[in-house]
Amino acid sequence: MLISQAIANIKSFCLGVAAGKPIDGATTRDQILWGDSEQELTGVVTCIWASADVIREAAVRGANLIVSHEALFWNHGDHTDWLEKQGNETFLAKRALLEEHGICVWRFHDFIHSGVPVRLFDGWAVQGLAEVEATEGWTDGIFAPLAAKLGYTPLPEMGPGILFCGCEVDGITAHELAQELVEKLGLTGTRIEGDPTTVVHRAAVAMHLLGYVDNQVISLAARHNIDCLLCMDRTDYTAAQWVRDSCQLGRKRAIIDVGHFNIEEPGMEACAGWLSEAIGDANMPVSFVSAGDPFTYVQRG
Repeated sequence: MLISQAIANIKSFCLGVAAGKPIDGATTRDQILWGDSEQELTGVVTCIWASADVIREAAVRGANLIVSHEALFWNHGDHTDWLEKQGNETFLAKRALLEEHGICVWRFHDFIHSGVPVRLFDGWAVQGLAEVEATEGWTDGIFAPLAAKLGYTPLPEMGPGILFCGCEVDGITAHELAQELVEKLGLTGTRIEGDPTTVVHRAAVAMHLLGYVDNQVISLAARHNIDCLLCMDRTDYTAAQWVRDSCQLGRKRAIIDVGHFNIEEPGMEACAGWLSEAIGDANMPVSFVSAGDPFTYVQRG
């Protein structure tokens, strides 16, 4: 089977609908980012990010297709003309590594978020991204396995910016929840803003808190009594300071900074378990390679 055919099969396996419309093949983020897709497929590696180490490991495993959830060359749209023009040494080295091993990289973002069969996750139905319509029998392929791994009970979608909400055991504190996340997700650590003694009854994963959904997140978190936000990306001056001021004004809340890749990586780990079915070849070697927690924490003293 050619890599191009395998990719077409994976797309067909997904719902392929976002905001009520079919995903446009010309404008989707799910493009071949590097390499020759008209070669025979020898094996697949899934990952959150095709780092240099992930590429090396794919080569060791004999895989010539990397299915990555995120981009390859450090910018939205994965443009490389500016890197080529500047002779960026890291770009040139990464390109040489890909060419040395004949690896093709395909981004699997929009289609996996659009919906995969809910049966893959024993009924864990998570609507996921705000622009994705809930469709019976389908679930967000990134956030359903995250919810399952963390042991959260997904609640109905609450609106733009909130991905899913989990009911926590009464009495667990934000500090204890942070420790649980570090263990379950294999993190080197995490940060807490607000009050770490906050008793968490409801926690929610917040979408990218970079300005464009932050007002909605604050409104929804207040309306639905969210005690703790698990953040992917965030600025310092919006929801983070709302949480801080809430604490100083008598309402305990917390934010746990987990990290974008750390939150979404379990989805690509789970993907390796069902991708051979999507490809249509039960004997095709498919495995997951972790990009690893990108953060190192240094404490005073």
